[in-house]
Amino acid sequence: MKFTEHIKIINKLKKNITAQVRHDLIKKELSQLTPLLTLPHIKQRVYKFQANTNMELMKQFAITRNICWHAYGCGGNPETDIDSYDTDPMSCYKQILVWDDDKEEILGGCRYVSLRELKEDLGYFPKEPKIRTWQMFDMSADFYNNYLPYLIEIQRLFIIPEKTYTFTSQSTKHATNVIDTLFKGIGMIIKKQSIKYLTGRVIFSPLLLSEKDNKRIINFLHDNFASYHLMYPKEQFRTAAFTELASNYTHDKIFNPKQISEISPKIIHSLPTLLKIYLTMAEKCYFLGAVDEPELNNSLEVAIMFALKDFKKKIMERYINKPY
Repeated sequence: MKFTEHIKIINKLKKNITAQVRHDLIKKELSQLTPLLTLPHIKQRVYKFQANTNMELMKQFAITRNICWHAYGCGGNPETDIDSYDTDPMSCYKQILVWDDDKEEILGGCRYVSLRELKEDLGYFPKEPKIRTWQMFDMSADFYNNYLPYLIEIQRLFIIPEKTYTFTSQSTKHATNVIDTLFKGIGMIIKKQSIKYLTGRVIFSPLLLSEKDNKRIINFLHDNFASYHLMYPKEQFRTAAFTELASNYTHDKIFNPKQISEISPKIIHSLPTLLKIYLTMAEKCYFLGAVDEPELNNSLEVAIMFALKDFKKKIMERYINKPY
């Protein structure tokens, strides 16, 4: 899709957003919280909160998140992006946001669930955790027993586009810088909880990527990093392209993902920004499948996992080991 066509779509989608962000309310709510991380040199703060104790902040955060989804063609709800995983205390999802002290606005954020926090919050480890992955994927006994208890899952990661809504090297730099700050906050949580595994869910808009592009991404991940012996999408959520590609899958097949260093840098560079960033963080990646995300205009969502032991040294130093 040409950039000019992309901008026309974005401007049209923006008109469908009926709810407006109350930055004054966000600022008031944040003043009652202690920042997870403060970065005075770039005038940014990272906050962590939970909907059931900060409902007004959750509402404004969800409106902000929804504006982002609409900007990139993923939005379905005209007002807000919020679901039961955000609000149900039993699901134990928490939200992370990046706040700009100069502009006094949210730059981006995500929600996450740490299974160690879940066990601590509930007082026990549930047999059937109320998490999004449990609903959309079938987990092997190996994954449930040896991976899930030590895992943090990152979902709904978004970066608010710059006001110009243009797609230049400068806007890509903006997104990368906000993700960098966000990952520093996530890194602090990982370090405190001795997390061993991280799963990332990457969303691709049907308006920005063609079916051919989606197939290319799924093929790339399947051919190089398939790990379906750990986890596999439930039938009702699988994308058609993934179902066709993985039709010969059997539960007893053990996959052996390639090292990321074996992949041509040119191929990785051609991938969408967030997926590219994830794949430059570690030496090994586990691709767990591709699903249609019904809450976000049936956008393609891929699930990938990394072991902390496979993170590159420079990534560990920047996000996990470095005290901020």
